[in-house]
Amino acid sequence: MDKYISLKEFTQMCKKNGIRTSEKTIKKRYKEIPGIIKENDEYKVLEGTRYPINKHFKVKNTDDVFKWMLKAIYKNRYIDYTYLGIYQNDFDSILKELLNEKYIKNNRSKNRYGANPYSITQKGIELMNMKEFKIEKRIADLSGTFVGAAAAQLRQGG
Repeated sequence: MDKYISLKEFTQMCKKNGIRTSEKTIKKRYKEIPGIIKENDEYKVLEGTRYPINKHFKVKNTDDVFKWMLKAIYKNRYIDYTYLGIYQNDFDSILKELLNEKYIKNNRSKNRYGANPYSITQKGIELMNMKEFKIEKRIADLSGTFVGAAAAQLRQGG
């Protein structure tokens, strides 16, 4: 059975994660936040729901997709394939690659939207705390593996 928290609890969690928002703002944006339900003027928040990452970022290449996915998970923010401008299959494949490399782990959240069911690991935290050029190199290596695997799959016909 799904567990829900109050809008007040969700707002407090957002603030503890450094997100400047209010219950009033969340009520206005509730349709944009997967996991919030409005019933009879009452708001319920599915446990594991995250406030969305700011959509004002640029994705120029696969490296950027990896970086923004990790950054959102690291900051406990919501992100999905539409935010990144990629296909759902690519999003799922990248999540799988991040899992395989142990940068993220399944957090057993009931909120299955986007990357909500994943949390950053210690290895992921260490990566995010590296200097920017080192992060770029590590992600380029990782996304190169992803791109190489995708290319091999295409060569094999599927």
